[in-house]
Amino acid sequence: RAENEEQQPASARSIYAIASESSLNAALEQAPQPLRAAIACRTGLWGGFVHMTLCSFDEHVGVDVIEAAEAMLASGRSRLEDTHAAGDRCLRLPVDRWEWDDPVDGRSAYAGRHILVCHLRGGSNVLSAVMKTCGEHRLVGTRVKSREPSSKALHVTIPLEARRLPCDGAAIRAFLARLEWELAVVRLDGPKAATTPLTVEWRGALSVSTQGSGQS
Repeated sequence: RAENEEQQPASARSIYAIASESSLNAALEQAPQPLRAAIACRTGLWGGFVHMTLCSFDEHVGVDVIEAAEAMLASGRSRLEDTHAAGDRCLRLPVDRWEWDDPVDGRSAYAGRHILVCHLRGGSNVLSAVMKTCGEHRLVGTRVKSREPSSKALHVTIPLEARRLPCDGAAIRAFLARLEWELAVVRLDGPKAATTPLTVEWRGALSVSTQGSGQS
């Protein structure tokens, strides 16, 4: 890892919470056809991930970003074990946690597409623990800035091939509630823009199981 970072000293990195591939595929399969057709998450914006950005893309000088992500994952898993029922092994966020902006808001155009900004209004104890650890590691541009970080400031940005909501709110909430969340360290392979390709350097599941974590 150190050798790789020496080869690319100027790379901008961020830590994302991303929807796992398996849960995203399952959620898309179960979504109404208009929603499946409208969600353009596979067309390259933000690396094709349905995600929450936890800190800014930056060089994060003096901070081992992967080490920070590992600590954030450990904090999230510990809180998940404390607060979730034994059967809830992965982090999912219930339907009543989500609200969103109209995709035709003036700020919503990216690369010719509109976006659906879904706010995590209800918060999450697991993500709050993750964000507290994020702040403790001095990562640049931590999305939640307070002594007691709350996940309520986080949001998911979903690109749409549509100018209007493609379905009713219940279907959108059901789609979001089916997603299982992971943490990932992502590197920009070019300028800071929604269309720039991303490389995943590390990822780990927000799950009480330790399987599936580690570098990729």
